[in-house]
Amino acid sequence: MAVTCATSRARAGVWREASARRRERKVGRVHCVAKQVERVDFVPYDASDASWTSGSFDEERRTFAQRFRLRSYEVDGERMASIITLANMLQEVATNHVLGLWGKGKDGFPVPPEMVERNLGWVMARMKFQLDRYPTWGDLIEVRTWFCAAGKLAARRDWDLVDIVTGERIGGCTSMWVCLDMAKRRMSRIPPGVRQEFEKSSPVDEVFALGQGVIPLKLPDFDDEPEFIGPTVVARRTDIDMNGHVNNVAYIGWALEALPLSESEQFNLKEVEIEFKNEALQGERVVTMASPSPCAVPAHPNDGKDYTSHCYLHSLSREADGEELVLLRSHWCPK
Repeated sequence: MAVTCATSRARAGVWREASARRRERKVGRVHCVAKQVERVDFVPYDASDASWTSGSFDEERRTFAQRFRLRSYEVDGERMASIITLANMLQEVATNHVLGLWGKGKDGFPVPPEMVERNLGWVMARMKFQLDRYPTWGDLIEVRTWFCAAGKLAARRDWDLVDIVTGERIGGCTSMWVCLDMAKRRMSRIPPGVRQEFEKSSPVDEVFALGQGVIPLKLPDFDDEPEFIGPTVVARRTDIDMNGHVNNVAYIGWALEALPLSESEQFNLKEVEIEFKNEALQGERVVTMASPSPCAVPAHPNDGKDYTSHCYLHSLSREADGEELVLLRSHWCPK
């Protein structure tokens, strides 16, 4: 009996020592996490301010802006925002802009009533997105957008992104949208009443996010044998948007998967240009390809560093019939 009690006391002592060590390690981990959090400058903001939720117009209702805090699940292993995160912000602000102008129509989409009556809609045809720098976890970002008519069949929408705390420009984007007859699936003229609405809701003077006169242009055809073939992607239910087809932003991520990992490890994505050609639906398999493409190399100081830029032309096509869905050109610069 004495031996048994002694053994029990010894075991209890070992257990207490082990528990104490575990508590020390746990406390150490907590302290470590606390130190990491302290290094992030979380600037407070007024959550009741509409500019942080649904966004707000300028005094003349000609531009629209919305603010965001970059959340933990929107950054990568280096705590930087991804191109997908920022493109989703652009999409959200554009949607809230037209929602604030026209509300939801009979079919649930925020378009002018005259377009609803004529069964017309807007479809993005091209986009050009440039980034000066990538924001990081906790940064406060303001995205401002505006639109204007671009001829009789199309409209242009631009965005700019700014760091709220520093006032530094993060990037800008321009896009072209065509007016589409939803039944006939072909382009249509913008109705006169809608053009009048545009005049009231667009900047008085033309404003370009990427410089005077800069608009997204047609990309070259992907004719050569691809140097890189990425994974074949299956359009998932979570890729489908409220229009019933793959969300525009999803194509960007799919296209970039065709490049080797070393590209994103050594280079930052500086610019993407996209040309949307066809739609992908749930369950369809999409083939991703890419090849090097010529690109302008910006001037840099002669300091011995490698400033070589890389450009690639990407093609996404439907596996079943080979129909090209999207062309994309990516421009990368050294980190």
